[in-house]
Amino acid sequence: MKKIDIKSVLIGLLIGTNFIFLLGAKQKADHIEAKSITIFNDDGEKIAYFGKDANGQGRIYFNRSDGALTLSMASIDGNGVIATFNKYEKETVYIGANKSSNGVITTNKYDGEQTIFLGTGTEGGGYLSTYNNNGKQTTYFGTSESGNGYLKIHNKYGEDLALIGMNTNSDGVLHLYDRYGSLGWGMSGEK
Repeated sequence: MKKIDIKSVLIGLLIGTNFIFLLGAKQKADHIEAKSITIFNDDGEKIAYFGKDANGQGRIYFNRSDGALTLSMASIDGNGVIATFNKYEKETVYIGANKSSNGVITTNKYDGEQTIFLGTGTEGGGYLSTYNNNGKQTTYFGTSESGNGYLKIHNKYGEDLALIGMNTNSDGVLHLYDRYGSLGWGMSGEK
């Protein structure tokens, strides 16, 4: 087997690295800092930033040409977060962790009002919730506090309409409610 000469490998790496640097070299950079990189457009508006925030945590963000935030990737309280923003400067999508460091994804309508939550609850179970135009929860599909599967449907006022879940004996249950959220009918699968 042929022995590799370490000096030749190092020289080859250095020449290759220098070639790459020379290809991208400019006579003048618009703005480069040692601890961050900030990019400005021709009008002087900050359109991108790669660096750290005031707390020393990593942050990358992109702005529109007028300087308004459109995308942010950051480390917040030790958790990774990605957020997008619309032309009204309202958060439209959030991917990251909640206060309990559990993974979540949320979507919001144009005014920032939440429409979907998908993630892990405080008890550790996964769930999906949807919300209507008025911010009222319309569905909950996921894990109950006891760890069982659970589906709850609400009317436009947030009142319970139907529930499919389990009782304390882990028997299936079905509940139907009237328009005011009062239980009208219920049945258990227990024999």
